[in-house]
Amino acid sequence: QEIWYIPEGYRSMAHILLPVDAALLESWADLAATWEEQQNILEEGGEVTGEEITAQEVENARLAALASVQPQLDDINARLAAGEAFNDLIPLFTADEDMDTAEEIAEGYPVHMDSAFCPAGYRDAAFSLENPGEVSAPFVSDGGVYLLTYLANIPGGPVPLTTELHAAL
Repeated sequence: QEIWYIPEGYRSMAHILLPVDAALLESWADLAATWEEQQNILEEGGEVTGEEITAQEVENARLAALASVQPQLDDINARLAAGEAFNDLIPLFTADEDMDTAEEIAEGYPVHMDSAFCPAGYRDAAFSLENPGEVSAPFVSDGGVYLLTYLANIPGGPVPLTTELHAAL
């Protein structure tokens, strides 16, 4: 689909996605989803039937997922501390096939605070960063463990009329 206009407030983000053992990731995702459902029931004044999930169980599952990739996180952090650029580390570490060429990395992913298409954890991490070049803390999401870098603000307004966009219009 052709993009003709970009609303204000988008950021360009690049990331490293570290794969997590499927059983660990599924355990975290299931616990987090069940806990959230139970919290919604309780907030609405209902009662939880069956086994109640605690926030500590969700946190333990999150920590287990992070621990499973700790050696890679340590390596990445050591390289960053030694002065290597985050973008140079992406092709060495990421499991995201859409973030493995220099062009894809330089462009990044557009993220907006109000986006319904971006997972909340990704969006929250993206907007926790204040300045381009900053790197987020690692966080667990459905795809694995992510580290983000804030590339730039994306200017809002009409996109330039390229030959390809002209042909599409």
